[in-house]
Amino acid sequence: MLPAGGQFVVKPTVSAGARESARYAEHHHDLALRHVSALHAAGATAMVQSYLTRIDEGERVLVFLGGESSHAVRKGPVLTDAGVVDNDRVAHPDPAPQGTWPRPRSRPGPGFRS
Repeated sequence: MLPAGGQFVVKPTVSAGARESARYAEHHHDLALRHVSALHAAGATAMVQSYLTRIDEGERVLVFLGGESSHAVRKGPVLTDAGVVDNDRVAHPDPAPQGTWPRPRSRPGPGFRS
């Protein structure tokens, strides 16, 4: 089931760097359904999620090494063009170190899965 309104993302449940992922608007249902079919034909499970517009500002990645917080990086948005699956795009555009960040605990909180 695709959302009736708003932008959404179709992607495989297992992926990295936005491979095989695309953003769609409500008038792109035909393209999105073809994308889901292509993922299924390739043996992947597709998932659909709402597109969060705050991702347009970039997202922060928190890095843990050996269970200890190490650093943070801000990366730019990847799914910039609606309806486009582009596996040749830069997976993490405009990375920028975020310096040190507060470390209230040395290990990820409950529910964190690596």
